[in-house]
Amino acid sequence: MPRRSSPCAHDDRFGLAPVHVLRATEWTESLRDLVATTAETNLTIQANRMNLIMNKVTSWAATIAVPTAITRFYGQNLPYPGNGTHWGVLVSTAFILVMVHPALCRLQTQGLGL
Repeated sequence: MPRRSSPCAHDDRFGLAPVHVLRATEWTESLRDLVATTAETNLTIQANRMNLIMNKVTSWAATIAVPTAITRFYGQNLPYPGNGTHWGVLVSTAFILVMVHPALCRLQTQGLGL
């Protein structure tokens, strides 16, 4: 007596299902990697921009620190050369300009200036 097979035994509709599932899984993993790479690239670009901004802010803070230190000295209620005279103000202003000028020139050459 010959064996009877089920009607689905010779049906090839489901024969390629594992191949399609494998292809869909690989495609999903590829898209997941693409999204992760895109997000990582975006974060890297933001970090680079923030680093550039922080370099500019730090450079300007260092430049502003020089006149602040000088005017702080002259803001004390202590007698100093030129206290209460016109030439004392001119000397302190010239001193500030002489001290800040090299820092501003350096900022301009590094591209961090205005």
